[in-house]
Amino acid sequence: MTARVFFLTWVLALSSCAVGRVYQGREIVAEDVKSIVIGKTTRTEILEKFGPPVEFRRLEVLADFLPAQTIASDTEPEAVYPDVIAYKQNEARVKLLILILFNWVQITVRADYLVVFFDDKGVVKDYAFDPGRSRF
Repeated sequence: MTARVFFLTWVLALSSCAVGRVYQGREIVAEDVKSIVIGKTTRTEILEKFGPPVEFRRLEVLADFLPAQTIASDTEPEAVYPDVIAYKQNEARVKLLILILFNWVQITVRADYLVVFFDDKGVVKDYAFDPGRSRF
């Protein structure tokens, strides 16, 4: 009997579980995204509101990835959107169970994305926002 109690105590002592969240990147507030006005909001205002972007690209880099139908055949990609900045915040939810003979880990990652396209004057020409973290 004492061997069983000792064994069960040992098993319980070596077992554990954990639940947690990990965030990466600056939060993208949906209310701030709604305040972006196409044709009016400037690059400076975007940078003040959202901070440094995760990525900044000239469209000549993105042109290789854009489907051909998104740009008119007689239009240079740079004339459509001279530059693009992107913001991203990741959230990971972790669940962990450690037993002696069985271990289980589940990690679910979702992200909010904001991509802002500017014209040659530095004014917002278009933007896209995906609140992926809201789908947890």
